[in-house]
Amino acid sequence: MNPIIRKYYKLDGIGFLCEVYQDYCKLHNLPNVSADEQDYDELTPSQRVWMQQFITLWDTEQSK
Repeated sequence: MNPIIRKYYKLDGIGFLCEVYQDYCKLHNLPNVSADEQDYDELTPSQRVWMQQFITLWDTEQSK
């Protein structure tokens, strides 16, 4: 998202997590699929941990 637009756009928890996830995937050249659809065989160990922790945060936010 354009930083100028982001300045005026208030994100809820899920929206924030979506932005974080998209940024992470872009930074690490990962496919733009949901975290639980990533091919864990193609991820590094640290990326696997990050995805698992992200899924935990996502599930927690969704259960609110």
